[in-house]
Amino acid sequence: MISMRNVVQTLFLIFILTSLSACKIYRFTDASVNPNIKSVTINNIPNMASIQVPSISPLLVEKLQDKFLKETNLKMVQNDGDIEINGVITNYFIDPVAITNTETVAQNRLTISVKIDFTSKIQPENNFSTTFRELEVYPSEMSSNEVDDKIAPLVLDKIVQTIFNRAFSNW
Repeated sequence: MISMRNVVQTLFLIFILTSLSACKIYRFTDASVNPNIKSVTINNIPNMASIQVPSISPLLVEKLQDKFLKETNLKMVQNDGDIEINGVITNYFIDPVAITNTETVAQNRLTISVKIDFTSKIQPENNFSTTFRELEVYPSEMSSNEVDDKIAPLVLDKIVQTIFNRAFSNW
């Protein structure tokens, strides 16, 4: 025999599941863009690091453009944007971080540094020139191609988020 309590619990569970399935996931961003700023120019960011990975520079520019287009209402322009971003990749470095008791490396760390010059024509008080550095630890058995294809994009994502936060977050 089914108790009234079980019926109520079942109905409550159905209500919760139905409510949750109807919910949309909203992403909160703390970006605060002056409404007078309408456009952004993101220039080429050359790779001047001692280790040259050809895909890093265009990937960084692409990730910056995607971030600015998706999370702001700014229009991307080739020249003379209200905001202009210039930069240079200054470091792409791999070093061991976990040595085992057999004196082999268990993990490596990829560190990428990018110097960014952010210029706002509308709010020059927000201009900055800063070097952003992020890293990612990964298993040492990964090949250099795997590092370039899988780990470097993760580090660049962190750098792009940090640049974006520095440019638009008021905290």
